[in-house]
Amino acid sequence: MGSEVGLKWRERASSLYNNHPFSQWHPKCQKVFQEIQSKELTVAVACSGGADSIFTLLTIHHFLKGRVYCIHVDHGTRGDTSSLDANFVLEVCGELGCPIKICRLPKSDKSGEGDLRESRLTEFRNEMNNNGITTMVQGHQLDDVAESFLWRISRGAGPEGLCSPRPVQKYDTFTILRPFVNLSRQQIRTLLETTGTPWREDETNDTPVYLRNRLRLKVVNQWKKNVDRDLLTGVEISRNLIEEQNEAIEQWVKEVFKDACEGTHLKVNLLRALPSAIQRGVLQFWLSKIGAKPSNVLINQVITSILNKESSWFSVSNSCRLYLTNDKIELVRDTHYEKKLFSYEVASNSSIYFHDGSSIKITTSGIKGYKGFSEIDPDRECVISIDDFDSSIIVIRNRELGERYQKLGSSGTKKVSKLMIDQKIPTNQRDKIPVFSNTEDQLLWIPGFPPSDKFKITKSTKRVMHLTYESVPT
Repeated sequence: MGSEVGLKWRERASSLYNNHPFSQWHPKCQKVFQEIQSKELTVAVACSGGADSIFTLLTIHHFLKGRVYCIHVDHGTRGDTSSLDANFVLEVCGELGCPIKICRLPKSDKSGEGDLRESRLTEFRNEMNNNGITTMVQGHQLDDVAESFLWRISRGAGPEGLCSPRPVQKYDTFTILRPFVNLSRQQIRTLLETTGTPWREDETNDTPVYLRNRLRLKVVNQWKKNVDRDLLTGVEISRNLIEEQNEAIEQWVKEVFKDACEGTHLKVNLLRALPSAIQRGVLQFWLSKIGAKPSNVLINQVITSILNKESSWFSVSNSCRLYLTNDKIELVRDTHYEKKLFSYEVASNSSIYFHDGSSIKITTSGIKGYKGFSEIDPDRECVISIDDFDSSIIVIRNRELGERYQKLGSSGTKKVSKLMIDQKIPTNQRDKIPVFSNTEDQLLWIPGFPPSDKFKITKSTKRVMHLTYESVPT
């Protein structure tokens, strides 16, 4: 392509902008772009070579008088076609005089939609940091909103997820703008066709491999045909209303957080009196500050324990735990954490919840008051006598090298590793199974096995402990 073609690309950019000027961009983005323009800042534009991103690249390039840095991510998943996409974007940027970076993702076994999105976001963040850029522009449009809405509902999303993709989305170190999220896919293609602007079509968009594609091809099109009004107008109104409500919740959460947070603690009594949506928001906001991303299941467990006034431990990440008492939640860091090892000292009559969804519950009672013997599931729970040791603290940890265990009814001890081999427990699961011991390092129970013979229930037993381990379904 020579200079004449380069001129055509600049003319196309001018024509696209004239047909869809700044006044028609999303209002929330207009305010940010006015500041960018006044400070003469450079923005990054994510461009795959597809219709939406080419429209975005050309329009933004014209509006900011060339202060654009293009980032193209080559996933390397489509062979020569991926290379052709990259070459197309290179040629467009070359003729526009727009700097560009081609980022090629390393090969990975993870190829799900969420994994690819996170990989792209990481590349964007790194490249922006390297160039001192704090704003990225993406070409999401209304059809993307409809697809994302259905995609997120199927995964159980709250208002923060359901109002995505947002026109303005702020992260810690950068902001993403989506100024054309109020246009439909067809409107963008019509604008491109009117100006004779080509784009690259990703053939994988028509394959049913990814859920988003199936929603686009089999659900959204039928949805449009079967409603009695313009679907995308309704989707836009709903997204805006959900975002409006989510912003109100976020503001309330930040105000509560200021009152509830004291260093590494949250005041539980203050949280307990608030709606669960605010409790959830405060917990997520607090944990996000340390980089933790707890699951909704774990947050639900924390909220339930707060309301029930339970003393509980929660493992929110590999190196961070929460300890809940009646009046506070304390953040505890594992400064010497090793990837395969864990160890918790847990008070009796409390629970511990792990970030993978598994949980442990410990209760004590007198033998006369305990009525659950007939309902014990030996694979996930046991009852032991606690007459002969201090049961106020129970240690929950990994198995140790060479450790031995005498299960109920056996004549002697056997290596824990051998017991797990005999039980045909997969190698990659053995270090994940918790071992229960007392503070004297005597084994009480290993889930999947009978309790220790040393602490079996006898006719003279006066007090018992009920141990329950709920593993993650596989």
